[in-house]
Formats: sequence, structure tokens, C-alpha cells
Amino acid sequence: PNVAEVLNEATLSVDFPEVRSPVPLGALRPMAPKEVNLYKWIRQRATPGDVASVIQVIEEFAEERSWLKIQGEQKKELLEASLRAEDRVVEFGCYVGYSSMVMAKKLRELGGGSVTTCEVDAANAYVARGVLQFAGVEGEVQVRVGCACDWVATGQLGTIDFLLLDHRGTIYHDDLHAAETSLSEKALVFADNVLYPGAPLFLNYIDVQGYKIEIHELKEFKRPDLDDWVVICRPPPLAERREMPESTPAELRRLSAEVDAISWRSQ
Repeated sequence: PNVAEVLNEATLSVDFPEVRSPVPLGALRPMAPKEVNLYKWIRQRATPGDVASVIQVIEEFAEERSWLKIQGEQKKELLEASLRAEDRVVEFGCYVGYSSMVMAKKLRELGGGSVTTCEVDAANAYVARGVLQFAGVEGEVQVRVGCACDWVATGQLGTIDFLLLDHRGTIYHDDLHAAETSLSEKALVFADNVLYPGAPLFLNYIDVQGYKIEIHELKEFKRPDLDDWVVICRPPPLAERREMPESTPAELRRLSAEVDAISWRSQ
């Protein structure tokens, strides 16, 4: 990098109320280089306080600079169409905050609602908070750093009307089961990446547990060569919900292990 870029990274920081002092981008870059580049791209090209502008600029970055695994195009349309006014949304897998902004924008249009999003990667969470603040939705989207199951266990996520699963597909079933006691009577579960890279144990779980299931076959964002499934499902009534199954077919466990191996190799 040239001198100007180095100085810029030393002075440009991600700052928000949850941290004691601003975090220089230079400190985040070794842990999240692409995401830091995205944040700088947003600050250079998007309009502060305009969430639609930030969403558009993220999509442009993914097309012009470096692909991002975000819920764009067909998936974004389905996500927006699935939300309802006053939904209390919980998202597992914030990444850079793209889907959180999409949901916050749509809930504004519907008349209100809230989004709480969990991100296990602290560097990505810092970037996401900076992006959300720049977009002007920090009052509607709360970022929680850590494992989804740990946040569920605290009880601090509250009642959930809309649960978005977009983190690690091979543990969707575990985290869904942990969150079930927090699901409202009208709750919807929206699960991305169920076919690619895959969530075989989740599919088995919602089938065995009696969820009402819709499978939507869609294209991956900016990847017309890749088919994926988004699953939207409704849990059974509270009185009919069951304990976690004691066993899972061996073939599904093998497939789940393969999904994890593929995901780790792609990082």
C-alpha cells in the first residue's frame, strides 16, 4: 500500500457506543481484509444515512471488486416478501450487515419492527456495526458478538417472530432447537444455504419435528451457475414440540461432515 492508504487506515476507525475506543481499520485488516475494503468502499461511494444507497454499494462491490456471500437478488426479494409489520427478527450470521439492512429497510416500509443479529467473528461484527451506523439503522439493528446458541441461552434475544439462519448450516438444527422456546406463535424460520453448501441435519430435524416446510429453489447471488435452497418453515404448536431426536441417520451425519469440510476449505 502507498503512504496515503496507510495513513488512511491509521486514522479511519470503526466507532460505535458498544466499544470503549474506536477501532482503527488497520487493526481489523489482518483478520478481515475483504470486509475492511468493503467498509472503505462504502464510505467512499454510499450516502451516509441512506440505507438503500449502502445496500446498492455493497452489491456493486460484490460485482466489481470481490464476490460476497450475501442474500442478494432472488434471495433478497424472498426475504423482503417474508417479513411482516412489527416482526421481532433474530438473525444468526450477520457477516457485514447486508441482510440486516435489507430487513431493517423493509420493516421501516411496513411500519416497524426490530432486528437483532448475532455474529461469531468479532472482526466482521466490528465492520458490520460500522456499516450499520453509516447506513443510519443502528437504532433498529443490534449486533451481538458470539455464538448464537450462547446468546439464546442468555434469554436476552427476547421473543422471536422471524428467525433467519445464515451462519453455519451444519448446526442450524442445534441452534433452532435451542431457540424454539423463544419462538412466538406466529414465528417463521427462514434458512439460507440449505442446499449449498448444505444443511442436511436441519432438513431432517424440521421434518421429524413436524414443521410446515416450504422449499424455494433459487440462484446464489451473482452465481447463476449455482442453485441453492431457501427453506421457510413454521414450527408446530408449542404443545406439540418435541425433544431433540436421540439419533440421526448415519448417511446424514456423513453428509454434514462433508459440508463442514467443504466450508472450511473454501475459507
